[in-house]
Amino acid sequence: YLLCQQPSLQKYGRLITQGMISLLSASDPDKPPKPISSHIKTITAITFSLHGGLCEVYSSSYDGVLVRWILGTGYASRVERNDSTQIKCLTTVEGELVYYNGEHIPAGMEAEGVFPF
Repeated sequence: YLLCQQPSLQKYGRLITQGMISLLSASDPDKPPKPISSHIKTITAITFSLHGGLCEVYSSSYDGVLVRWILGTGYASRVERNDSTQIKCLTTVEGELVYYNGEHIPAGMEAEGVFPF
């Protein structure tokens, strides 16, 4: 696969690459690109969790986006939340993902939009 980042903005005649990141197949150019769920803004919190033999990393960014990464497999997905407030503190406690506003999400849940890379 090839990594392709689509620019979202031009300023002073220069490209600012802050757009969607996609993977393109080098062996099959007709295959549609696979978007990668990741962060655009600065990371504000990160935590690790061992769940079912998998090492998961959860990271959040300044814009409130929460992403689940599965180490060693190359899977990443955005975790759906009820709001988009910024997460400043993130941890896992007894299999639950917990952050500053008290909301919790079960660790290891099957998230929408999981893309291999």
